[in-house]
Amino acid sequence: MGKIKSAWEIAEEKTRNIQVDQKAIKRREAEERGKRLVSRFLEQTEGISLVNEMKAVSKEESDAVKKAVVDTLLANLTLPLSDYTTSRNKLARQGLLELTPENKTLRQILEQIATFFDNYQTEREQIEKSLEAQYAPRLRQKEDAIAKQTGTRVELHAMQDPEFVTLLKKNLGMFDERYQEALKDAKAEIERLILQAR
Repeated sequence: MGKIKSAWEIAEEKTRNIQVDQKAIKRREAEERGKRLVSRFLEQTEGISLVNEMKAVSKEESDAVKKAVVDTLLANLTLPLSDYTTSRNKLARQGLLELTPENKTLRQILEQIATFFDNYQTEREQIEKSLEAQYAPRLRQKEDAIAKQTGTRVELHAMQDPEFVTLLKKNLGMFDERYQEALKDAKAEIERLILQAR
């Protein structure tokens, strides 16, 4: 009968020949460091400077940290659907500009994105108002039907009507898709400009 091995011994045998890629581990640690740096920057509780923090990064880590910083800032650059995302967008744009402040093309693109976001919010509000106005007669018909059935006049609001909400989601979905595509292109150009300026 053979020797009974413990789970530890079995695991040790199976992992004995596994090679650890130290470069991959260091790159992953550098990426995590970049993400944490952006998180602290976006929280604005410490008043940190991305450039100063990047200077403290070792030469071996700098490319991976910078890429992670850029990727994380770009991930925070989203269509402004709330006050929170609007303020987050502003901070992300500031952070991106801070990485290469002398790049005039980058500055122009970030200014265009600010205008783009303003236009997005204005157009989105216009779509909502326009659809509400178009749907108002249908809503009045529903109010009249309820009044006939119950004998009581009820005021309905468009956002409470499932039919309207479905219509609004469909229209805003198509609208958002167009803006998302343009934002995606702008992000790719920003990433290229910043990572190129090493």
